[in-house]
Amino acid sequence: MAETIRVLVITGFLGAGKTTFIKRVIQERAARETILIVVNDFGEVDIDGRRLEMAGGSVYAFANGCICCSLKRELSKMLPALVDRFAPERLLIEPSGISEPGQILAALDGVKKRIGMDATSVITLIDGPAYFDGLACLGMFFEEQIATADHLIINKTDLVQPDQLEGIEKDLGKRNKNALIWSTTKARVPLETVFHLRPRPRPSLPATDGEEGPAYETITLFPSPELPLARIERLLQTAEQGGLGRVARIKGFVRTDRGSFYVDFSGKNWRLERCGGPEPVLVFIGELLDRQKIKQLL
Repeated sequence: MAETIRVLVITGFLGAGKTTFIKRVIQERAARETILIVVNDFGEVDIDGRRLEMAGGSVYAFANGCICCSLKRELSKMLPALVDRFAPERLLIEPSGISEPGQILAALDGVKKRIGMDATSVITLIDGPAYFDGLACLGMFFEEQIATADHLIINKTDLVQPDQLEGIEKDLGKRNKNALIWSTTKARVPLETVFHLRPRPRPSLPATDGEEGPAYETITLFPSPELPLARIERLLQTAEQGGLGRVARIKGFVRTDRGSFYVDFSGKNWRLERCGGPEPVLVFIGELLDRQKIKQLL
């Protein structure tokens, strides 16, 4: 085990770019230091953990929940064993997008002496195009993710107009006067600066009543292999237009007549990224999801 372990908690709402950021860490740092990644995905199947393993990371995954509540206790119980097993120099924790960072920090505080933890920094990814909608819909839940951050990374700035970006930066600066604010695309930030900045003072957060954030439902489906790519595109376009319910997130893997793809739908933006050939699976997250129509389109 390393003498001291630096810990990063990577937060941000669904689809903000947390996994993309961690993939960059793996690509740039894994050859220089031993990194353990603890992932909690919201859904029956751990999509984010699979993506990080494909990128070459050492991953321990909690699926179908949220670290901040029942799995917060599991995190406290499992971390010492995980540290003994992997002997990491750096620990990255990616809770689901529906999580309260304060709860995770409390869990880490309880085990820091047992695992030889140095300091915990919090990075919050912001989905630039969805920022103000997120504040309106999520309120205090989203505000806590902002308030606890040492770094606020405004992601997807290529999809935001300059005056909108300026408004986001000003609003974040009012909500967290101590954090460094980065504006970027694809979660590109200077890791040396991010890794070596000491945590800044954090506000005292009110005690929670045990709620885990928005009451989203999930649907996990296992599509047939060799679907027409046009069918997947039609599914995503229907979700974009609101025809599948209030879809917050679609992610997973599909095999089509044009090859294998990672499916990434967040807010009203979506993309298909070519990837290897993992087993097909799609996870839908949102409210009032139309299960019958989703199955029909697939």
